[in-house]
Amino acid sequence: MKRWMSGCVAAGTCLGAAVSVADAAEKPFNFLVILLDDAGWRDLGFAGNSFIETPNMDCLAAQGMRFSTAYSAHPFSAPSRQSLMTGQWPARTAWMQRSEMKSPDAPRIVSPFSPYGAPAWTQRRPEFTSIAEALKSKGYATGHIGKWHFEVGEITPESEGFDVNFGGSTHVGAVKNFFAPYEGLPGNVTAPPGEYLTDRLTDETIKFIRQNKDRPFYVQLWHYAPHTPIMAPEAVASKYRKKRQQMGDYSLNPTYAAMIDVVDQGVGRIRQELESLGLSDNTVILLTSDNGAQATLGSVPITSVAPLRGEKEYMNEGGVREPMVVFWPGHTRTGSSSDQPVSLIDFYPTILDIAGAALPTNQLVDGLSLVPLLTSGDQTALRERALFWYEMKSSAMENGSLILPGAAVRKGSWKMIKFFGRPLELYNLDADPSELKNLAEQEPERAKTFEALIDGWLTGTGIAQPQPNPAYNPDYVIPRQIEKSEMPANTKEVRSWTFDSGIGMWRVGRMIKTEVKNGALQMHADGVYPEIVTTDVAGLSSGSYVVQMDLRVATSGRIRFSWKGSDGKPGIVEFFPQRDGEWHTYTAVFQSDLPLAELRLAGPTHLRETGHYDPATQPDYIEVRKIELMTFNPVK
Repeated sequence: MKRWMSGCVAAGTCLGAAVSVADAAEKPFNFLVILLDDAGWRDLGFAGNSFIETPNMDCLAAQGMRFSTAYSAHPFSAPSRQSLMTGQWPARTAWMQRSEMKSPDAPRIVSPFSPYGAPAWTQRRPEFTSIAEALKSKGYATGHIGKWHFEVGEITPESEGFDVNFGGSTHVGAVKNFFAPYEGLPGNVTAPPGEYLTDRLTDETIKFIRQNKDRPFYVQLWHYAPHTPIMAPEAVASKYRKKRQQMGDYSLNPTYAAMIDVVDQGVGRIRQELESLGLSDNTVILLTSDNGAQATLGSVPITSVAPLRGEKEYMNEGGVREPMVVFWPGHTRTGSSSDQPVSLIDFYPTILDIAGAALPTNQLVDGLSLVPLLTSGDQTALRERALFWYEMKSSAMENGSLILPGAAVRKGSWKMIKFFGRPLELYNLDADPSELKNLAEQEPERAKTFEALIDGWLTGTGIAQPQPNPAYNPDYVIPRQIEKSEMPANTKEVRSWTFDSGIGMWRVGRMIKTEVKNGALQMHADGVYPEIVTTDVAGLSSGSYVVQMDLRVATSGRIRFSWKGSDGKPGIVEFFPQRDGEWHTYTAVFQSDLPLAELRLAGPTHLRETGHYDPATQPDYIEVRKIELMTFNPVK
């Protein structure tokens, strides 16, 4: 696909748009909000990424104001999106469902805190004026293109004032396939086979702009990229495979880079369309991401948030720091930047301020207008305010560690994270952006002040605070892959299956072809979830188990071992194998609360999701030599 811009010069737009606004002064400003999904703070060129090429977004940053200390409203997607629409903290919107706070693989008993014991704050739906509704009162056409993901059934783009909705659904947080025919994309979208979703969303945005070129418009392009599955056009991905080879850094993910590259191409196409329609001088463009990047998919690297700590899901800087640009023709100074902490919640009041629309009287707006900063550099109000985050999720990670509920605040250069049940954490981000040196004990008065800020904010927003979980069992075995050093000492073998003469007591499940070669079972993927199954579990009661497998893996992706108890409900543990083509022994622990009824082994479920699978050079099978099942008594 041809790029519109190269080196930030094309059609005079990048160098001239910030000053050629004489005619635009009489017109209402249009608004384009571009939201990436899971893009990290260093994933774009203007933010310092030397691998991923984003000349069009770099151009936008060169024209407008770039924010080097910008934040999402939450380390997860849906709450941040709610904040963008209302200008409120996610804690105040209180829309997250209880289903967000648990995982099928992490029963309540694994966490010392239970959000289920808290007041039913998730059941209320506060009345609010969305940004679309506020702008419609000023005569704006409104369009939503892409991911919505609000997690509450009655809150849809249509219900919140959008004239057009393409690709947005309450419960769809990710698509299953970025290429048509699409899987998981709402709206029964028809598309030619092989069409790439990111390109289609750009097309729909351009279509909306053309249809509304004669009236003021607000359109938000909320991409599904670069969220998993990591999939991109081969022509673009191959460019980055070559570049990775030249750079010699194999932690770089070429397919992830290609996903962002295509987003960038779309930014160029949209700006070209605005230029051709004579709208570039009165269209404000705001760009950011919804939360921090997902750094890895199992053992496979996706991107890096270094030197920051944490990633998506965490309140550390890596989970909430974002790239951000605001371009306001005729007002933002070319090449300007700010290190003042700002937030995605500031988009709402900023847009209404520029549009001349009053803030709603029926809701408290937590965000602050960036107009004083954009126009004169005035940071007074921003400098005085504090930024807050919360995460009431209480669950177990794949490595067995816990995500505990907590809240965080940043004011000035200082940040506190308060996890319930843990000591306070206090960091000076100017001196320690990686959040490695906890100063809470060295700065007791400051720690006391910041804890009071958090406690006051929690009380003021009305968010439910976590309660002790009466079902918590510290001895419960969290399903997870373990290292050799973690192997329980008191194991007893109860089953051992080998495959030197055939599949034996196992059978073909679905989406798989098998053959035995050289004493091993080859599992050839024939679909998304290739698996083999056994019911050779007679006499295996409830309790704690170790599963150990000899595998040789040359593909990327996760391998899943699952079990069903006598009630038919499954449990899953995931393995993240080395993909070096050598034999390795992999071990995991799990617990079944009922007698076992069935076991399954699924081959890589993300052969093409991680961006490291090349069908031209890598086989699409794994080899299994032995599977052992052992019981043990957990001792903690």
